[in-house]
Amino acid sequence: QIRLDAQIETELNAYVPHSLTSLKNASLMRRVDSKFLVPLNLATSLLKELRNDYTILELDGLRSFNYVTTYYDTKQHTHYLDHHNGRLNRFKVRKRTYSDSDISFLEVKFKDNKSCTTKTRIASDSRIDQLDDESVDFLSELSVSDPTKLRAVQTGTYQRVALANESKGERLTIDFNLSFKDEIDDSSFSLGPWVIVELKQHKLNRDSAFFAWAKKNSI
Repeated sequence: QIRLDAQIETELNAYVPHSLTSLKNASLMRRVDSKFLVPLNLATSLLKELRNDYTILELDGLRSFNYVTTYYDTKQHTHYLDHHNGRLNRFKVRKRTYSDSDISFLEVKFKDNKSCTTKTRIASDSRIDQLDDESVDFLSELSVSDPTKLRAVQTGTYQRVALANESKGERLTIDFNLSFKDEIDDSSFSLGPWVIVELKQHKLNRDSAFFAWAKKNSI
């Protein structure tokens, strides 16, 4: 387990914890996502101000978790371009490994024409070089086109903190220490002094403690 900055760890330890099974209203496998790029030097302020509005996921004593996520696409980068061009009814295919527990899933995120995202997944191994027959069948059942033509294109590693507001049906993830590897040309890139924050809601609702903090800090 890679340690986060001591100030960040202190703020995380001040939160009331929740478990994976304790979330009902905030489980959100179907949701609206809002993403934000936040300077790392504001992360302590963010965690401090949201403490009374969110609880934190704690598993086996851990409050931050190491993720490895590999995205799959065609040679033409179809899924990336659909995302970049704002096309709806689009797919995102990835394999995610939770390094602390050595559990992996093949996941599909589908954004429909109402900008609502549905996530579906199956257990998988952590190999990224090819998709096995079970994976291809899973993707075919979800109407992902030409799943046999998908290849690993990018792998990201990061540490995630997962907050939740059960009464509002919100989850908030904060990703630290992000770095990426291009699986095609083997080049690497670090995001540097930034964190990525993602707010997940049943529908877009700006009456949120995070939105209030973001507005105050010009995010």
